[in-house]
Amino acid sequence: GPVLSCLLWIVLLQPAGWLPATFLSALLACRTGGCSMKESLLVCLLLSAALWLGMEKLLRYSLPQGTLFVLACGV
Repeated sequence: GPVLSCLLWIVLLQPAGWLPATFLSALLACRTGGCSMKESLLVCLLLSAALWLGMEKLLRYSLPQGTLFVLACGV
């Protein structure tokens, strides 16, 4: 489970960006770890929110947005 979730994060980081990659890999890790769907979604949301707040807002460090984000937003 943890190895697969790390591989999923690495594969998704460039095309999808850090937010979907983090959310989906954490969801996979939680589900393979035995958490319920409700617990898994809560952990994923909290992890994504903490990373966004800590890195993007407090440290002002831009995390990779991904190719799909750039194409969709025209940035």
